[in-house]
Amino acid sequence: MHFLKRVLKTIDQDQGSLSPDLTQKRITFFDLDHTLIKGNCSALFGRYLYKKQFITFPKAVYLFSLYFLHKCKILSLSKLHRQSFSSLFKRKEKSVFSALAAAHVKKIVEEQKNLQIVRLLEEARALGEVYILSASPDFIVKEYAEHFGVTGFCATEYSEDENGVFSSVGRILDGDEKWKSAQFIANGRYSVAYSDDKVDLPLLQNVDEGYIVTRV
Repeated sequence: MHFLKRVLKTIDQDQGSLSPDLTQKRITFFDLDHTLIKGNCSALFGRYLYKKQFITFPKAVYLFSLYFLHKCKILSLSKLHRQSFSSLFKRKEKSVFSALAAAHVKKIVEEQKNLQIVRLLEEARALGEVYILSASPDFIVKEYAEHFGVTGFCATEYSEDENGVFSSVGRILDGDEKWKSAQFIANGRYSVAYSDDKVDLPLLQNVDEGYIVTRV
C-alpha cells in the first residue's frame, strides 16, 4: 500500500495526505525507481547481468559497494554514474546492453510494478501527456517507458560514439535537472509530479501538484 504526501510550494507548509485531483487536465511526471516500480532499475539490471555471467562476482561486489556508498550519501550521484560506467559499459557496444535491458525488463516488469502508482499513471494518460523522469541510465529507462506507454522520458545519458560504442556519461538527471526537464516539457501547462525521493524536491515543490510516494 502506498501513501501520497502532498508537497506544497514551501515544504514546511505541508498539510499531510491529500488526494490528487483527477479531473484537471495536466502533464504528469513520474519517477521510476521506488515509484512506478518497487526496486532500483539499475540495481535490478546489474543483478540480471551477474546471473547471466556478464559481470564477475568481484565486479558485482564493487558495483554494489558504489551503490551502497551513494545510498549512504558518501558518493555523489555523478561519481556513482561515472565510476559504474567506466567499470561496466565504457568501450562496450551499446546494442548488446540495450538488447539485454529489453529482455530483462520484459521478464521482471510485471512483478516489479507498484500497482497503485501505475493506476495513477493510467488515469493521468486520460488527462494529458505523461513522462518518466529518472536518474537511471537512459537505455534502461527507455524499456520501462515503452512498456508503460508514456509520452516520453528523460534519464541520465549514456552516450555512444559513431560506432555505437559507449563513450561517456552525458547529462545526469539529478533533482535539479529533473525540474529543468519538466519545466521545459510543460512549458507553462498545469503539471503534476510523483516521486519517492526528497532529492526530487526541486521538481515536487515547483510543479502545480507534487506528491512524495511512501510505502506504508
